[in-house]
Amino acid sequence: MPTSTGDAVNQGYHFRLFTAPTVYDDTPLALGRHHASWFLVFSEPQGPTLKRATMCLNFVIPGDARTVSATPAATSPSADTANHSPRSRPRFTIGGSQGLEVLDVLCALRDQVGRAPIKVVKRYEDGHPMSLQAVVEVNVPEEELMRSCARCGKWEILGRPRFQRCGRCKARFYCSQECQKEDWQAAYHKGECALLKEGKAYEAELRRKLHDNGWWFNHGSLSAACLLNEDARSLAIAQDDDDMLTYGRLIPPRDVRPRSMRQGRADVPLGNTATGDKLVDEYLLRLRQLELKVQAELAREEAMNSESRRGSLAIVDIPELPPLPYKPAFVPTGDPLVDEGLLWKHIQCHGTHNELEELERVISQRSEVMLTRREIAYKQAEIIQESLGAKPVDDGDDSDGESVESTSSLSTVADSSGEDVYSESEDSTAVSQQL
Repeated sequence: MPTSTGDAVNQGYHFRLFTAPTVYDDTPLALGRHHASWFLVFSEPQGPTLKRATMCLNFVIPGDARTVSATPAATSPSADTANHSPRSRPRFTIGGSQGLEVLDVLCALRDQVGRAPIKVVKRYEDGHPMSLQAVVEVNVPEEELMRSCARCGKWEILGRPRFQRCGRCKARFYCSQECQKEDWQAAYHKGECALLKEGKAYEAELRRKLHDNGWWFNHGSLSAACLLNEDARSLAIAQDDDDMLTYGRLIPPRDVRPRSMRQGRADVPLGNTATGDKLVDEYLLRLRQLELKVQAELAREEAMNSESRRGSLAIVDIPELPPLPYKPAFVPTGDPLVDEGLLWKHIQCHGTHNELEELERVISQRSEVMLTRREIAYKQAEIIQESLGAKPVDDGDDSDGESVESTSSLSTVADSSGEDVYSESEDSTAVSQQL
């Protein structure tokens, strides 16, 4: 197993943060990467659910290697560089059901000196079958992207040591030696390390198929976990799980069995380690006990509020999305709404009238599920707003289907027409100052 290696950025630099008044109320966000997927990630855990990743940014087209970019540090001279700029800056494709919203959000975000996270290098015409919007180039240096653990799905946090990269491929990062050892199996990183070292990120993605074009539905505002408003914070406090409180909720790769985070120590305060000084550690212990007492009381109060917000909603109240009919020659993208349109066209060209009628029936059922989940999401938001003494804002009619996450906390972002969105800042190649 290759050893993990650090780099110069461990000595002071952290990931670059972006904000916008119209995006999550100016909450700081970072651009991060987890395997073949690009994400917007909160700089710290958010709310009772301890959410970190909030939006999947890229769309991977089945069979198109250009839509999966290699890590610049791992790209070899012989590798295919079609998905990189001449300066080895990664690119990714934006598209799918949430593509327009993703592009608007990225165009609105700026860092502390006014730089955009991306540069649009290609725009697609309206009406693309996969709703492709653009190909964008990442304006953030690789060392200033937020890193995720390739094994457990943990994201970095400000003020903590940076995750260490695999010393061989330099394309995967790990939060601990424990996670790296667990991942060094043929079915996981051991089987893809050589490919990644050669810059063959698409081939590595084909082995495990970890990217999810339907992330917005499976993990976003319409997911069961989000609709149930699960109180991960209270559970973490009750279990004395310092890691979860510090780093947030984990979403590991889909082929890795989820596991709870390592338990924190009860003899030191949250976010600290034992010093070795007896008097100092005794003081820290008393502080720890007081801290746990206060947090336990807050957890009980939050649990009561959470129960009142959630009401009697249970997992059985959230309808499952019926699967689309199977067609051997049809290759789905994984985006629920995009696949409905693509399969409809496929059956029109290669299927029968009966198959088309069956698909129409299934799509009607799926539409009802989507509508029911949106209604649940709105009611949950309404209950939460009322409990906070605020009146919910009507999102308006979203029947045009541009965004299926109309009930999310993401504010509508107007399309930015500024030229600086599409042209790189003069100083974008320089390493930004430490945030």
